[in-house]
Amino acid sequence: MKKKIVALSLATVLAAVPVSSAFASTSENPLLVNQQTSITSISLTAEQQDQLTENLNALSIIDKYVTLNDDNFYELDEEALNYVGQEVFDSYSRGMALTNEALANNLVKIENGQLVSNMPAVVKSLKNDQGTIQPFASAESYWWGINFKLSNQESKTLAYNIKTQANWATAIFGLTGILNPPALLIAVITQFGATAFVNELEYNTNSLGVNVDVSYVGTVSMYPRAT
Repeated sequence: MKKKIVALSLATVLAAVPVSSAFASTSENPLLVNQQTSITSISLTAEQQDQLTENLNALSIIDKYVTLNDDNFYELDEEALNYVGQEVFDSYSRGMALTNEALANNLVKIENGQLVSNMPAVVKSLKNDQGTIQPFASAESYWWGINFKLSNQESKTLAYNIKTQANWATAIFGLTGILNPPALLIAVITQFGATAFVNELEYNTNSLGVNVDVSYVGTVSMYPRAT
């Protein structure tokens, strides 16, 4: 029998992952940001960027070992370790744990075997105590979220794998597994949708690559890289 890991608990899977200071001070709802404070976007470190590259290269391999269990949570078969390194396997496991956390909190759901956002729950999470959607931060220098920088080849690899080989959920595991964001991030990316994500990725990729910004106010934006 194949041995499987059920990535259900952030506490166990992410225990060894350092929490950035930007997240450490958040309350139970990570979207409730002090409106008097501007928070810059969080860019990946050089080490995380290298891990992202490795994750994207392994996407089509990992996808073959991703299944849904009887409780509709994702599992990653340890047999994948025969074909990818431990760091890649662990990174995808962390992204899977986040997704299972989002499933457990009803932020996303499985429909016809596919991962989709549960929009009523997502909208509720995006509201503050007064029931008002948090205003978008400045579109220039400051917003609250994460910036992924993909090279031209990384963008092409990700787009190709999503279109032809890999499950959309597996791509999300690979993107989010290098970080320790709130589970709501999974719902934001999921809501964007695989087709729209690939179309935007291809349209905005130049010779240097593309920036992918995911904000906790519920938006995903892409634009060509300048450096």
